[in-house]
Amino acid sequence: MKPTYAFPLLLTAALAMPTPAAPLNTTSWETSPVIRVKDARIKFEMNATDKDGGVQVFFDADDWLRMSLYDPSGRRIYTSETKGRMARQGGTELFLESAEPPFSEVPLRRLLHRWPEGRYAFRGMTTDGVRLVGSAVLTHAIARGPKLLGPP
Repeated sequence: MKPTYAFPLLLTAALAMPTPAAPLNTTSWETSPVIRVKDARIKFEMNATDKDGGVQVFFDADDWLRMSLYDPSGRRIYTSETKGRMARQGGTELFLESAEPPFSEVPLRRLLHRWPEGRYAFRGMTTDGVRLVGSAVLTHAIARGPKLLGPP
């Protein structure tokens, strides 16, 4: 019976594969350069027809590896991290929308309580180890819907 050498070959191939960037460590985080994200937004979306509402979040930054969103009190409420080939390529834009339960299940006052108004911070890191920072203000001053004048 001939010996097989598949395992050493597979192990060699696996070790030769490129790996995504290393996880953040506080030393590199504290000393890396900082740039602002290109765009950061957070807003309520209300639907008068469906009688529901939710939150929309958007950010745009070049070649991000990891991005987190913090509420006005500083608690992290969302993180997105690239893996594998996406980590080697880097992300740019991300749009996130919450579920929109009907107001009969989650009344507007409870939705507003879940999402306090204030400055929400975006913090992340690029594939090159550059820190990304940004922020957006969420307000509870929600505009009334449009008044349709026509057709009659």
